[in-house]
Amino acid sequence: LSLTKLGIKGLDEILNQVYRGSIILVAGNPGTGKTTIGAKFLYEGLRQFNENGLYLSFVETKKDFYRNMLNLGMNFESYEKDNKFKYIEAVTVTDINALIDLLQEVLNMIDKLNAKRLVVDSISAVMQMGEKDEGKIRELMHNFFYRGPKLKEVTTILIAELPYGKRSVGYGIEEFITDGVIILKSKIIKRKLIRLMEIRKMRGNEISVGEVPFII
Repeated sequence: LSLTKLGIKGLDEILNQVYRGSIILVAGNPGTGKTTIGAKFLYEGLRQFNENGLYLSFVETKKDFYRNMLNLGMNFESYEKDNKFKYIEAVTVTDINALIDLLQEVLNMIDKLNAKRLVVDSISAVMQMGEKDEGKIRELMHNFFYRGPKLKEVTTILIAELPYGKRSVGYGIEEFITDGVIILKSKIIKRKLIRLMEIRKMRGNEISVGEVPFII
């Protein structure tokens, strides 16, 4: 397996090496910067490495995403016009049948774009669709990731909401498909917002750091 870089300064140095086709879970409470890290990963892939990317969102409209990211200096629209980037808006997908069709569309789009990077935002929203049949949703996502990103060596960031006060993400997601787990946290210290990152695991790496502060 070949190695790749996320393109995020500081994080690449900590992770040391990331295998192409890895699935990295980025989890945290609301407002900790999960979407921004996912977007930065895609944007730097486009900008630094000429790697096309896809953003699959179950939580935010394309219009809102483009506006919010432009405020952070990331102009995704220009890359979309060049057929290097695609934002797939899945806010209205609420049942398993629609999800099956959507995941097939994503696989087709990976091939069409020759995408090398994917962000799924968020796996929490996906799992909530199958509350009556969590096993089926889990199997569906498992098959999707192994038939798609893993097989095609598409490096993926999988975003998850971490409920307040919980250490684990839930749904058994960490165990069954991820190569890396990054937990984002925020604390108020002396009336200042401090963002912290905890790297729980990264395949092929001996991670020795605890919590690392980061800035958006």
